[in-house]
Order: sequence, then C-alpha cells, then structure tokens
Amino acid sequence: MIQICSLDFLRKETFDTDIMTVDGRILCAQGDKVTPEIILKLYFKEVYAKKAPIEEICAMPQATSTAVEKEIIESVQIKEETDEVEKPTAEIKNIESVEETKALKLAEVSELAVKTENETGGAKTKIGPRVHETVEDEQASLKGQRSSGSMIDDVTPEESSKAKLASEAESTLAEKSIEAARLAAEKEALLKDPNLEFDEIQAKRIVEHSLAIGKMFNFSQAELKDLEQVAYNCNIGITEFKKSDIAKKDFRKMKAYASYKKLQKEETIQPKIAEMVKFTATSHASDSAILNSKMPIDNIVGIVSYYEDSLSQNMPKEEILLKMLQLGGNHFNIFILHKFIKMMRDTNG
Repeated sequence: MIQICSLDFLRKETFDTDIMTVDGRILCAQGDKVTPEIILKLYFKEVYAKKAPIEEICAMPQATSTAVEKEIIESVQIKEETDEVEKPTAEIKNIESVEETKALKLAEVSELAVKTENETGGAKTKIGPRVHETVEDEQASLKGQRSSGSMIDDVTPEESSKAKLASEAESTLAEKSIEAARLAAEKEALLKDPNLEFDEIQAKRIVEHSLAIGKMFNFSQAELKDLEQVAYNCNIGITEFKKSDIAKKDFRKMKAYASYKKLQKEETIQPKIAEMVKFTATSHASDSAILNSKMPIDNIVGIVSYYEDSLSQNMPKEEILLKMLQLGGNHFNIFILHKFIKMMRDTNG
C-alpha cells in the first residue's frame, strides 16, 4: 500500500480505488461518491491505497470542482473574515473574469482563421491584417497566448501583484481552515472525555459522615474543625482529571495528591491540613495502630471518601460496604472501618 492524500480526489466524482487505514480497514470503497464532507474527514487521517490515484485534470467539470473546493473551505471557515481577506478574494474573481475574456478573444481569432481556410478550399492562406486589423486586437491575441502558457514570462506588474494577492488569500484561507478543523477536533474530544468537576454536595456528605465518626472517638472542637477541612478538600483537585481517568488503578491516590498540590499552591488553608489531605487515599496498616490512641484524621476521611467515590459510580450501598469489609485491615484502619459500616447500615446515608 502507499500513503495518499484525500485532496488527490478533489476533482473526481467517485473514488477510483479503495481508501484504507494503515491496518487495511476500508474507509471508502472504490466507486463511492466523492463529497466535500468525506474529503475533509479523510484530510486529517493517515489514509492509504493499493495504487496511486489516477490524475484526471478534467475528470470533474470546472464549475463542480470549484463548488467542491468552496464547500470544503466554507465547511471549516471561521465566520468572521477580516476585510484584508475579503479584498484579495474579490480580486481573485476579477482575475478569473479577465482571463475568461482573454480566452474568448483568442477563440474568436482561431474561429475566423478556420473559416477563412475553409473558404479558400483548405489553402494555407495567410491571415495577416484580416485577423489583427488593429493594435488592440494584436495585444488581445498576445495576452490570450500568455494566458494559455506560451508567453509566461511576459507578465505585467499589475497582473503579478494580483496573482500574489490571490496566492496569499488562498494560503490564509487554508490556514484558517486547518485551524478551525483542529479546534473542532479538540472540542469533539473534550465532549467525548470531559474534565471532572468538584461535587459540592458530595463534599458536604463526606464532611457530615467524617464528623459523625470523629464524635464517636471524642474529638475536641479543634480536632473536629481540622477534620471538617480535610474532609471538604479531599477531592478539591479532581478538576485536573478527565472522566476516563477514573478507571485507572491509582486514581484515588493521584486525586489526593492533586488536591494536596492545589491547596499548597493556593495557600487557603493551613499546611498541616494539606498534608493530611495528601494521605487520605493511602492504604493503612492496622496492625501498627494502637486502639486507645487518637484516630488519625486522614484515616477517617479516607474511609468516608472511598465510600462516596464508589457511590458516585452507581455502585449499590450494600455492595460497597461488603467490598470495604473484604479489603479490611489491608487497606483501612480496621477500628474506624467497623464503626463506619455500622453507622451506614443503621442510617439511610
């Protein structure tokens, strides 16, 4: 297979070969109709074919070709065009009109020559003044030849300037088209995989359940205040991630660390609170805990936030609690875990 570009089919009515991906999957079959939408879609992909497209300069009528090109450009063109772009575009049309007039004059001269030859019985009669009776007619003929490519070097400064403006306008339109297509692709990707948002309601539930646990362990008012701040901010960094990141193995640890960095950067709370937020997703070794010691704040918030994160993924309440029991002391502070599970089963939370 060879790599090709969709623009190779710009002036064709149908595809003359199968258009495939690098792994051989057919995107457009041979014989399918060529449309501006398909050309634009294939333009931003790596496409291949078993053979190179056949170059057919006149495969598609000029009017149809121009319409196709125009549709491709207009399908991605930014609506607000500047006056500088509109002016060169108008001059392009003027150039095309002048060139058409030149071609018509040349055709008239050729027709007159053929008619004269026929009248003289096919003799090669020199046309002379009958064709170019005036200097104006001769200049028109020379310009007609120049437009057909026989006298390319004889170009006036005015025509050269117009051609340059036309080229710059075309280049500007192409750049705008590519940029608009890139922005559209980014927008489409964002819609498919949006950024996660901080859930205020969920944060308040984590605070409520965490404070209830803290009161069971006789936390002081100062300790409850610290517990409230850690619980509320444990998910504050979730906006740094996309929806697809939730399925990653260490997502909760990454989220806790992102929350820690965000709090550290904004400096809205005490550094010790940010430090505790960082460890809310860290696995806890219960065999190192002392029953009569004060329960760590990050251990409490870690258990409550795990439950709330699972609940946000539409897992049934009882299934979440059973999974947490199975993880047990290998993941959570076992003394806090049992109190939390009993509390949740006794309530509708």
